[in-house]
Amino acid sequence: FGPAGYARLAGGVQELLTRPVLPKTNHNLVAHALPATLVHPVLATLPEGHSAIFKTDSNGRFHFVTQLSPGQWAWIGKQNVPDAPATAIATPGQPAAVPPAPNLPLIDPAKELKGTDLIAALRRGGYNLYMRHAQSNVGQDGNLAQTPNWWENCGIQRNSSETGKEQAKKVGEAIRTLKIPVDTVLTAQFCRTRDTGHLMG
Repeated sequence: FGPAGYARLAGGVQELLTRPVLPKTNHNLVAHALPATLVHPVLATLPEGHSAIFKTDSNGRFHFVTQLSPGQWAWIGKQNVPDAPATAIATPGQPAAVPPAPNLPLIDPAKELKGTDLIAALRRGGYNLYMRHAQSNVGQDGNLAQTPNWWENCGIQRNSSETGKEQAKKVGEAIRTLKIPVDTVLTAQFCRTRDTGHLMG
């Protein structure tokens, strides 16, 4: 990716996370880990296959409410990260935003969701489910910048493992079983992100 590539990806993610999501539906974004100074710090530590759940408010801010694992898709503990304003991305050629001080309030208890409260909220809709692509340890990324239409060539990319494919299927099955409405699934261009979105069904 490089700094400019990450900044472009982050700009798109930022725009999607600040875009209002209608009630009775949710959006699922499948992408990559991002540097801690871009978009939201939780996306820097999000393990492969895990989902960070965000709620957009009317002020153009989005609030991190929880993180879900791929196996159980259940609450695994709050992450020590702040809410992010709509202006929190770095641009190429400019200094990155300064990470927040560690002693700030890290997640607003009024916005934290878990267990049955989380499921009920997701069923009501209005959330963005940002999933880092499922486990991918097959192959390695080549020089994509020099390959036309590189996103169509999975042979030059790091791809989903069999474990990753099962992770994606389990998350998709859980979302359906829990009757959580999702009307939009957007993925980054890498084969591993597109595979994850497709395998979720």
